[in-house]
Amino acid sequence: MTDSILGNVGIYLPHLLGAMYSPTDIPTGWYTDKEGNLQVQSSVPATATGNFNAPLVQLKSNCWTGAGNGVEAWALQNQLLTGANPSSYLTLSYSKVGCTGLPQFYVNDGVGSGILLSATGPGTTPRVRHDSNDNIVIDTGGRTASLNLNVDNNKPVNVGGQFRLGSSTFSSLGSANNGTLLYCTDCVTAPNCRGSGTGAIAKRINGSWVCN
Repeated sequence: MTDSILGNVGIYLPHLLGAMYSPTDIPTGWYTDKEGNLQVQSSVPATATGNFNAPLVQLKSNCWTGAGNGVEAWALQNQLLTGANPSSYLTLSYSKVGCTGLPQFYVNDGVGSGILLSATGPGTTPRVRHDSNDNIVIDTGGRTASLNLNVDNNKPVNVGGQFRLGSSTFSSLGSANNGTLLYCTDCVTAPNCRGSGTGAIAKRINGSWVCN
């Protein structure tokens, strides 16, 4: 630890054993500035042939695989694309050795109303996920939960391309809040919804299902 001219305490952490984790990796100084912020910067200046990413911060955990120890790691890094004036990405990357759990990022608000970002795994808690079919899926927290869009400011919701309703058979329509829309797969187009048809849009109006 060294004292800087401004009286800060600096911590210099060179690479252990000189091991290199990427082409941009060289001994680099981690330090605190006069406001107490912890900072680190790549020590290699960018050139016409290459930009240099910031050193990464990696958090590793040990998981029990059922047969032995495995390792899961999250890494935070500022990464640059190639060329002049490149775009910069703050990336949160996941890697594992032996572990088979799904990577998930949870924003915890401390009162049980947080949100989960998940790669592929469906679940019973609210989450936004990118599934194996390349769909973006927003899951609510249960059968009675709703996905609310612009309910606080009552602004329009614009949809580009096709909009597809959820579907149900007539026998499964049951009760719902007024204003609910569903595609009834076996309903007849009629003022009052009924089965044995080829399909109709079912609208919940004044406590009844309307299919005209």
